[in-house]
Amino acid sequence: MKTCLAAALSAALAIATVAPAFAADFTPKYTYSGDGMTFEKVSHANSPTETADGIVDYTGNGSIAPYVQGVSADGNGDRGQSYSYASASYGDWVYINTMYGGLGANAILNRGLGELTPDAAAALINTMYNGTMYTGEPDGKSAGGMLVKFNVKTGETRILMSKETNGIMPTFRSAIKLNNKLYFVGMIIDANSKQLTSQEIAYATAVQNGFPCIYEVDPANNDKLTCIYNCV
Repeated sequence: MKTCLAAALSAALAIATVAPAFAADFTPKYTYSGDGMTFEKVSHANSPTETADGIVDYTGNGSIAPYVQGVSADGNGDRGQSYSYASASYGDWVYINTMYGGLGANAILNRGLGELTPDAAAALINTMYNGTMYTGEPDGKSAGGMLVKFNVKTGETRILMSKETNGIMPTFRSAIKLNNKLYFVGMIIDANSKQLTSQEIAYATAVQNGFPCIYEVDPANNDKLTCIYNCV
């Protein structure tokens, strides 16, 4: 059954697109209009545009916490969240896999990129990120990947997967909605796994890599998480 579902998901991922979720009755604090386009800022609403921003905050010692407007400290590690690896919408919520610190960039900076030397690769990445490509946290710890959901009406954030929440650090690459459930496909590092040594977990975390898996999220059942495929 798992094999059949995995095959079906793989086929669906090849043709599926995820529609973005926007709430008409939510008024962001900051907007930008130009060239026939409008962008609305919905996270960290009390931070101005063109500043570090994110939907969760780094709280130190490899831990993260949901951003709470007026409570969380702005600028406290809002990095690595300007894009998502995978996302899917359900009602007023957008489920997002993102991460902190650009951990995978460490390997690129150390070994180079194709024919580029490590120095040239570092220069390229810093140019792409306007000189702010973070490769870790100031305290030397790592939060790793996370799966969070963000409410586009209220700005509320809930963390579903993270090293601190449940020991699972995801790097999902694709996501689809199927039969009112969400499926995230990619790699995870499970710090709770009895099949992995501490050295294997440490290495996987260092290069932000893991083991192929498919996770099912059931939004109607309190976001129940079920691993329906795991290669470990």
